Amino acid sequence: MLCSERAWNNFINCVPQDHEWGSPRRAAAVAFLFYSDAMSGGLDRFLTYAFALHSDEVVSALGALGAPGAQQQLQFVLDRMGCVLPVMSEQERWDIMLARWPELDGPDEADCLSEEAADELLAALEAHVAAHEDYYAGLGDGSPWPPDHRAG
Repeated sequence: MLCSERAWNNFINCVPQDHEWGSPRRAAAVAFLFYSDAMSGGLDRFLTYAFALHSDEVVSALGALGAPGAQQQLQFVLDRMGCVLPVMSEQERWDIMLARWPELDGPDEADCLSEEAADELLAALEAHVAAHEDYYAGLGDGSPWPPDHRAG
């Protein structure tokens, strides 16, 4: 790993709302959320439960971070679904995903982030944290859970 364990653990506890719109730290938080959901439940899970994020922001964040493989895979799925996913309520996102996801040919295949894209994204996330080591190491106590840096 390119960064310290403390910096990484603090980074993974960050959420996009912790950072300013358009900032590299927000892009990294968005990209990590994408990575963790895509790897644990697929792109369908990410798109369904990331209702507080606009799909265009996610695509841009992946590109800005230096993960074109993940960016292209997500854009491919969105193009196949035939829609942009704006910020919306959880129920609205759920309804759109139920209506649009089955339209994909081979949704199971489209749901998986390729190994190459996942590796590239993880390397970009690690490089981001290493480049911002002092910032992330200074948050919280370095524990992987619970995120304490937002407390009082």
